[in-house]
This record gives sequence, C-alpha cells and structure tokens, in this order.
Amino acid sequence: MRAARPWACREDADVQRVGQQRGSGFLQGLQCAPAVTAGAMVDRLQSLGMLVPPAGENVIRIFPALIADKAILDEGVAILERAALSFEAAGK
Repeated sequence: MRAARPWACREDADVQRVGQQRGSGFLQGLQCAPAVTAGAMVDRLQSLGMLVPPAGENVIRIFPALIADKAILDEGVAILERAALSFEAAGK
C-alpha cells in the first residue's frame, strides 16, 4: 500500500490532497499528513532551500512574495513536491 502524501502535491497537472489547504490568495496553510509534524516539514523544506514557518502541530504557512512570477511559483511547487515525496519514500 502506498503511503499518503504529506500534503497537497501536484501530479500530472491534477492536485492530489491529503489534509487540508486553507487560506486566501498567496497566504496558504497546508496541513501535513498526521504522521508528519510541521517541524519535520519545515526542516525538510529548509534543507531544500525554502523557508516556511509552522502554523500549528502539522500545518505550515506558505506565503510567496506578491511580486513572484510563475517561474518562482513553479520552483516552490517543485520543492514542496520533493519534500512530500521524501516523506512518502520514508514510509511516513
């Protein structure tokens, strides 16, 4: 059985979600899977070059700069995917 993705991930242009996505516009909260703490996700994202703060036990905040262009946003999504897949590969 395949492990649940730790949060919203893009796959073949379709968004697959585990947990909830909350927020408005560029201010989003992403809920990780129950087995993944916000601290673990923050650490993983930081190791991949993305700085995000925790917003609860298993929620992280995403808020890109308002002047971010599509290339920057796509890079951020790719980093989120890599982090989520790394937890999935570890069986969390």
